[in-house]
Amino acid sequence: MRNDHERTEDGGKPDWYAEAGEGPFGRQAPGLEDMAAVEKRIADRASRRRRRNRLIASASAMAILAVLASTLLIRGAWPPAAPLSSENAEPTADPDIVRAIGETDGGRIIVTPDASVPEKREALGAASCYGVDTDVRTEGSYKAIYETDESREVIASLPDLSFIQPSEEPAPMLRLTFPDADVFLLVPQYRDCHALTFYAFAVEKNGGAAYPLAFVTADGTLDNSYYMPGDEPEIRDGRLVLSTTEGPGGETPEGGQARLFRLDLASRTFIQAAASGNAEEILGQTADGTVAVLADSPKKDGSYQGLTVRTPNGSASFPWTSVSSYEPVVRLADANRDGRDEIVVILTTGTGTELHMEELHVLDASTLAELPAEDAAEAVQSKVVSSIEKRNGSVRVTAEANGEKIEKTYDEADATFWNDEIGYGAIVYYRVLDDGTLGATLFGRVSITEFPVKVEVRYGADLKVEVVGLSENA
Repeated sequence: MRNDHERTEDGGKPDWYAEAGEGPFGRQAPGLEDMAAVEKRIADRASRRRRRNRLIASASAMAILAVLASTLLIRGAWPPAAPLSSENAEPTADPDIVRAIGETDGGRIIVTPDASVPEKREALGAASCYGVDTDVRTEGSYKAIYETDESREVIASLPDLSFIQPSEEPAPMLRLTFPDADVFLLVPQYRDCHALTFYAFAVEKNGGAAYPLAFVTADGTLDNSYYMPGDEPEIRDGRLVLSTTEGPGGETPEGGQARLFRLDLASRTFIQAAASGNAEEILGQTADGTVAVLADSPKKDGSYQGLTVRTPNGSASFPWTSVSSYEPVVRLADANRDGRDEIVVILTTGTGTELHMEELHVLDASTLAELPAEDAAEAVQSKVVSSIEKRNGSVRVTAEANGEKIEKTYDEADATFWNDEIGYGAIVYYRVLDDGTLGATLFGRVSITEFPVKVEVRYGADLKVEVVGLSENA
């Protein structure tokens, strides 16, 4: 067999070399047109290769972005649909725009954008628990204005507020009627995933003032509150009732909770009432249970701030204080001797070492109006003549009233500090006497630990103090 790679006699070249002369170029050198055609084919193949690489790279980048987007959505880090920004929100500063309105008997409360701050406005853009895609979202700073035929007054500033409403029509405020004022609730967003935030404004009846209301809770004072979607605020037994969203889904271990608030126009606040479940906390009551004193807010720092007196005919709230370690004394007695029983409430307001302070309150049983009763400590301070004299290392104390006189001498070294006069407010005990009238016992203080004088007082029909006894405190 012949080896095709062996050299032959004609020049020593292998046979395949001669056969190559019959290939594409034959034995003639390629011309310029042939070379150009070859280069064009090479260039076309390179161009196709580059386009294919670009397509592959683009597809890979899109796949990476898709994975990243999915991860961000799962983690909740992807921005919400139609975010407020200068690119897709429409900034305006039209002072004639009204975002919310509440009609009163003599005027109206309106909420309008602050003309000095552009308002951003856009469609919500995507359906969610905040609303549907066509809802209107506006964001900016706003003012609450009270308008009547005679006046126009800015009553509150509402910075950094966001509205979400079905349209650009003014959102109606919820009106709640209390005995002395109408309260209007501004709810900027008509839907929410968990809780609807709102702001409250009071308009006093008979042409009174209009102003915002704060909310006093155990955690502090806030300018707004909240309630669960679908469970509008209401008035129950004179209290504002708000549903809560505490706990998963709005429940607590005791079940659904309602928060109760007392309207206090004097302080322009809603004060949260103490509650266990949905029941108010009774601090003290009469023996038959017909009259009770209730806590208006949860206990804080050992005291209740704000109390309500409840009777079968109604209730009234008062800015009183009572320590939690002593129950209020609640009695029915003819304190002013008019032939009808009054409600007598005795509160302990302070306790400690060498300290026991009480307050006396007398209410008309029908109207629950408080009757002025003289403060026992102030009365004794003015009615009992006393002196404290320091001389030659001794301290001489005297007290005199109604012809009775008490004298006592101390060694000046018995105390590091001596009062300039006897004080009667540190230890005070009020009581209802057997005949239904009122009395009190007070102890006069001359130093931190010395109380040498005991004073007994009784209240007259005018609820003024009469000193009936002066003695040395053993």
